[in-house]
This record gives sequence, structure tokens and C-alpha cells, in this order.
Amino acid sequence: NDRNIGSSIDVALSPQIGTVDMSVDRLFGLKAGDEVVLNEALEAPVTLLLNGQAVARAELVAIDDHFGVRILEIA
Repeated sequence: NDRNIGSSIDVALSPQIGTVDMSVDRLFGLKAGDEVVLNEALEAPVTLLLNGQAVARAELVAIDDHFGVRILEIA
């Protein structure tokens, strides 16, 4: 059954919640307690990355006391 090939291989899936452009001076000037505003809105979907490549869009959800994602679309 070809569907089971590789089914035991673990991969790292990472949500990208936003981006920000800043100068190197600003970056090195950051300290504990500083806030950095991201380009995306609070309710915007997150991009799920597999090895740095976008594979899906999702929304952040709370699952018990953990963050989770609900898949909206597969790339």
C-alpha cells in the first residue's frame, strides 16, 4: 500500500504568525519588555511551513491549555 510509505517519518510543521521589517539598529536595540507589532492582523490566518515551504493556511485555536491550528486550506 503506497499510502503507508513514509507514514512513520516525523516532520516539523511550523506556523508563521506574522512578519515585520525593521532596521538592524532597531533589532539590536530590542530589550525584554519591548513589543514588536507584526504586519498581520490578529485574526489573520497563519501559514504552516514544512521545511520553510508553505503547505497550508490555518487559524490559531486554543486546545485545552495549548495553542493549536485549524486547517483552512492545503496549498
